[in-house]
Amino acid sequence: MKNRREFSASDLNGSLQMALGKLGALDTQQKGIEEIKDYLRTYKYSEDKISHFLSSLNPNNEHMLSLNHKKEFIKLYGLIGEVLENECVPYLRKIFAALLKKLKEANPSLNETISQSYGSIIHNTLHTLPDLPSSCNQMTDILKPLFECLSSSNRHLQTGAGLCVTKIIQHSPLECLRYMLDKLSLKLVQLLSLSKAQVQIIEAIISLILSVEQDFAPYVERTVPELLNCINHEDFNCRKQMMDALYTLGAVVPSSVAPFARDIMNVLNRARTDKVKPVRDAAGEAINLYKKLIPDTPPKVQIEVKSPREDMKPKSIFKGPVNAKFFKAANNDSIVEAPEKPLGREYQAHIFVESPRSQSPMFKEQENPLPIEKFEFEESVGDIKEEVHSLEKSPHQLSNQVGDLKNEFYQFKDHVKMELHQINQRLGALEEMITTVSQLFDAKVKQITCNPNIANLLRN
Repeated sequence: MKNRREFSASDLNGSLQMALGKLGALDTQQKGIEEIKDYLRTYKYSEDKISHFLSSLNPNNEHMLSLNHKKEFIKLYGLIGEVLENECVPYLRKIFAALLKKLKEANPSLNETISQSYGSIIHNTLHTLPDLPSSCNQMTDILKPLFECLSSSNRHLQTGAGLCVTKIIQHSPLECLRYMLDKLSLKLVQLLSLSKAQVQIIEAIISLILSVEQDFAPYVERTVPELLNCINHEDFNCRKQMMDALYTLGAVVPSSVAPFARDIMNVLNRARTDKVKPVRDAAGEAINLYKKLIPDTPPKVQIEVKSPREDMKPKSIFKGPVNAKFFKAANNDSIVEAPEKPLGREYQAHIFVESPRSQSPMFKEQENPLPIEKFEFEESVGDIKEEVHSLEKSPHQLSNQVGDLKNEFYQFKDHVKMELHQINQRLGALEEMITTVSQLFDAKVKQITCNPNIANLLRN
């Protein structure tokens, strides 16, 4: 009987090792995971078997395993929480100690996998605990060593710890987050100026804001100044993440962030000229949001409308100021210039010296003449005074000339309107084309950066 039991234990251990070995190859990986799930379900209430399984995840030949094989071993810690759920609580200390050991190896290729295991275990265990104090105590014990890692001198260790804190916040029970909100927000804000993993810490802050929502309002005052200090950070990912955090605050707790809106707008306007496009785009989105929080803010540039032509100028699709002289014609002496003052009574002494009042029916009809509408031309078009004097003795001829000039002017005006309308249409089509190309480019960049290998290169 004893030999049979020893054989059974040995056979079970051999089956477990074979299942673990299948994780190293893609074609047998899924089968190995199913076998391990069956093992955990079968021995869910056996402390010896679960402890033996946890010990098997730290083999002596671990240095000989491939990177993917190591990642699959780390994922199994999360699988334990998924299968065992509340039965996993007695093993949490041992599990998190093993994950922390892996994290302290400071291997950037494993950081994402370790953080996912943290999130999976938190999601499947803390929610099953019967009371809030137990959940909060477990969460405190889990976060404490991670915050210590965030204060270390190793950049990769800080980055990995920041990712784990973010995953924990995203998967923790809402009651725990609210209960620990004061201490948790204070610790994250303090680390923001001390740690080298600002990108991950800001991501954790964003996750915290989105989780507790309005409950974060009292902590806006301590958070905003530290976020604004990241505007000059050398890593563009940090600057972009800061923009995302400001946008999140403005969207979730607008009334609490409104007193800081002007300072935030100053920082966002500086970021609009950032050399990195994702930062500029994030700043633009945040500016559109914060403009609504400052409705009485005057526009930065006010364009004075001086003529009908300038009033019809299309909105520029470029980021620079509109060039007011872009459509301005060159000086041409052959163009006739309209007089600065309308033809009115002050010209009577010069134009109608020899014309009696009784002989000028046109003059009788205009005893109270309306001033001719003033149109300002940007071109220098000469002087018509001599032409007017040459027509002093021919008021009817002058009237015909004025009528012809008015008709010609209105034709010119209609022609200009038509040309401006066509230009507006072309500029609108060009703007839509640029927007479409920009969206396609952003989508392609997002698709590329989602590749795990490229994402790891960007983090390094």
